[in-house]
Amino acid sequence: MAIELASKGYVVIAIGYRLADVAKYPAGVEDIERGIQWLQKNHQKYSLDKKENRGFGRICRSSDCDFSRC
Repeated sequence: MAIELASKGYVVIAIGYRLADVAKYPAGVEDIERGIQWLQKNHQKYSLDKKENRGFGRICRSSDCDFSRC
């Protein structure tokens, strides 16, 4: 999906996170929060429109996540 979106002109960023067998909850959630904070801090460096951020995905076979204006 990332390649398809990128081919249509979207910026695609994957945020890595630790799985439960490596670190206990809420470590994975905190990793994602740090990734979003990094994007907020560095959006100008990469010419990203902070007002147009969207996120979606599937996290380790759990339910879909959907958030806007990260």
